[in-house]
Amino acid sequence: MKELFKAEEQISEEILHRCKSGDTMAFREIVKKYQKYAFILTFKILLNEDDAKDVVQETFIRIWKHISVYNSQIKFTTWIYKIVTNLCYDKLRSDKRKEKIMDNKLEVENLLVAVKDSNELIMENKQLAGIIENLAEELSQKQRMVFILRDLQDLSIKEVSSILDMPKSSVKTNLIFARKNIKEKLEKYL
Repeated sequence: MKELFKAEEQISEEILHRCKSGDTMAFREIVKKYQKYAFILTFKILLNEDDAKDVVQETFIRIWKHISVYNSQIKFTTWIYKIVTNLCYDKLRSDKRKEKIMDNKLEVENLLVAVKDSNELIMENKQLAGIIENLAEELSQKQRMVFILRDLQDLSIKEVSSILDMPKSSVKTNLIFARKNIKEKLEKYL
C-alpha cells in the first residue's frame, strides 16, 4: 500500500539557518510545509481530531523552542516524527485513549473520507486502505505505532527504531505481529 501522505523533501539549510537565528517568517515556512504532515500522523495515532490539533500545535511549539539543537544530519521529517510520536505517547497515557478508540470510529471514518479527497493523498484502493486503517486501531499501542510508521508512512525500520526509541529487533517483532493480526482480521472481514 502506498503511503497516505509524505511531506516534501528536506527543508532547505537556508530556511533552517534563518529559523535558528529567530526568523519567524522562516519558521512559518516550516509550519506551512509540515503542518498537514504532522496532523495526519498524529490523527492516525490518536484517532481524535481535536487531540490531534492540540498535539500538532505542541509539536510546532517544541520545534520552535528546540530548533537551535536540531542536528541537520538527521532528516527533518524524522525529527518531526520523533516529536509527534513522543507527544502522542504522552497523550495516550494521560487520557487512557484506548478506552475511547471504539467510540471514535465514526469520527475517524468521516475525517478519513475528507482527508482522502484532498489532493495530497494518493491511495490505490480507498476502501481497502480504510478497512486496514480501522483494523490498525485494534492493535496494541506499540504495534499500531510501528505499523503506522512502517507500513502506512513507509519509513524504514531504522527510522521507526529511532523515532520510537526501540531496538530494530523489537520494531520487526511488533511489525510481524501487527501484520499477522491485521491479515487475520482482514481475511475474516473479506
